Amino acid sequence: MEQVFQKSRNFKEAEDWDILQHVRMTPAQRQEAARQLRDRVYGKDAPDVREAHRRGLDQIKANKKAIGRHKNLEDLKYLRRAKEDNPS
Repeated sequence: MEQVFQKSRNFKEAEDWDILQHVRMTPAQRQEAARQLRDRVYGKDAPDVREAHRRGLDQIKANKKAIGRHKNLEDLKYLRRAKEDNPS
């Protein structure tokens, strides 16, 4: 996969460029990028993400924390609030 570098002047410009980059990718390119990221983070023997429902919630939380993307961290906040609102 070709690596591309973009230097932005501010966060908004960087975010817009990032969105455009993803929109311009074909589904096959997006799947390949996801596979490469998965292999880098979890190794070549990582389970398929579509099997996540079989793993425990603790493992899913650990994965989200390890990846550390903004969306993953927001998901963790949501899960914490949901647990506080609905303790079991």
